[in-house]
Amino acid sequence: MKNKKIEQVKKNPSKKSFGLFSFLMLVSLCIVFKATFVLLIIALLPTLVMFFVERKTTQYLTFCIGTMNLMGTIPFVFMIWKKNHGITNVLELFAMPKTWLIIYGGAAIGLAIYSIMPSIVKFFRTSFLRNQLAFAEKEKQKILDDWGSKIDEKEEK
Repeated sequence: MKNKKIEQVKKNPSKKSFGLFSFLMLVSLCIVFKATFVLLIIALLPTLVMFFVERKTTQYLTFCIGTMNLMGTIPFVFMIWKKNHGITNVLELFAMPKTWLIIYGGAAIGLAIYSIMPSIVKFFRTSFLRNQLAFAEKEKQKILDDWGSKIDEKEEK
């Protein structure tokens, strides 16, 4: 599998140059927006951990935790941008317990959504299937009343 990817990169050098360009842009943005970068790295630790820990090919847990973690982080990013945009402002934010509660509470809510959602989907799916079965039974009874019980009997040959 890895050999195929290496061959594809060798065949298409634009992917390699795009990766290098992206990396250089990321590094330069981290240098320019140091305070935001520090805030995001510390705040999105649960997401980063889940990204490396989750072994499934579809990383739904990482997506749930990451989305809610980011939602808890965005207000603080805007607060940093409104202020001086310095590292001292980031450290002041992290000195308040409310900040930690909101940011990591968002990640906990993402974990709760991931844990509870299969049960909720199962409940609604089962209810829907039961309603369909009841409807089918009513229709069968209606047909039997109209046509008689002869259609319900199996023919023996």
